[in-house]
Amino acid sequence: MAEQSSFMRIAVPVSAIVVAVCAAVVTIKALTGGIQIQQQRVLDPTAVAQQVADQATLGGQGTNLRAACPVSIPVVSGAKFRCAILKDGSHSGDVTVTILDDQGELSVSSA
Repeated sequence: MAEQSSFMRIAVPVSAIVVAVCAAVVTIKALTGGIQIQQQRVLDPTAVAQQVADQATLGGQGTNLRAACPVSIPVVSGAKFRCAILKDGSHSGDVTVTILDDQGELSVSSA
């Protein structure tokens, strides 16, 4: 029992020192620019909605269409999401949007 207590008296402070040193190293690296943080790119929700509505109009789904799409969509090649097509404020259908490349090129197809 005494050996376990003695071990704990040494292990706890040593662990705390190791954690403190690691935190200091990471902080210094981050402040000196050693850690690169890349912000995630997302699609412009207004531009996506306009493009989807335009494609739905060209696809023969009607005129005066609007699209309701999710916001904060990460630009990931091959990712898919759905948008609702609205005509005069009422839901008239859904489309599937596929992100074609890392530049945000989109493809719109019937759901």
